[in-house]
Amino acid sequence: MSSLFAQNFSITNYTTSNSTISSNNITTLKSDNTGKLWVGTASNGISQFNGSTWTNYTTSNGLISNEIKGITADPNGNIWIATNAGLSKYNG
Repeated sequence: MSSLFAQNFSITNYTTSNSTISSNNITTLKSDNTGKLWVGTASNGISQFNGSTWTNYTTSNGLISNEIKGITADPNGNIWIATNAGLSKYNG
């Protein structure tokens, strides 16, 4: 006979209603070598989460497109952002 044990955990949801994330339509995620989470969206660019606050980047900040397809980080700390219009590199 198996027994059940209660697990203590919590789930935190981030939406445009309760945070400053740029969109609820998420297409990709990537954690960088400093622990920041990069969140790509279907039409609102990219959001970076440092554990407490969100920073949003769009074409207004230099992205080639706001339609994010993929994200990766290289060993030098650059964030490469694949979009429907080409590739952007963030080195901030």
